[in-house]
Amino acid sequence: GSTSSPSRTTLPLPSLRPLPLHPSITVRLPPFLTLHEPANLTYRFSNPTRRLLTLSTQVDSSDNFVFAGPRKFPVLVLAPSEERLLDLAIIPLVVGPCVLPRLRVFEHERRGDESDEVGTVVELGVWEETDVVEVRDPAQVSLEGELKAAREEEGGEVREGARREFVVMVMPR
Repeated sequence: GSTSSPSRTTLPLPSLRPLPLHPSITVRLPPFLTLHEPANLTYRFSNPTRRLLTLSTQVDSSDNFVFAGPRKFPVLVLAPSEERLLDLAIIPLVVGPCVLPRLRVFEHERRGDESDEVGTVVELGVWEETDVVEVRDPAQVSLEGELKAAREEEGGEVREGARREFVVMVMPR
């Protein structure tokens, strides 16, 4: 018999970097709304990061809806791995497909030093929680990419999805 000694190969590997985690905001939309009947839009704020997040919100006006409750909400401070829900009560005023009032969410990023001074403010995207898989037309995807590039040239930092509109069908009573 031959005796073989174990061999060892050493290869340099690049350091592993975790994927960047960003806060997420989702809303579950009802399948339809009924004219003049209150409905709640429930937004879920999630902080998968390891840092404390400070978020503020702003609800855009809409001619198609009135608000049945507060439109202004206190600043949200989310601890790492924390989730919170926020309900926005609306009442539809018209029948047909309607763009919902947009909840705009801003992350107030602190400076790197120890001061309490706020650094930059970034608008975050709000996404729909859905079980539906959307198959998108490649031409539409291309057009949306061009529009996004044109908006970015106008200035202002906005994360992906920040300017999304949600449409819901309003049915008569």
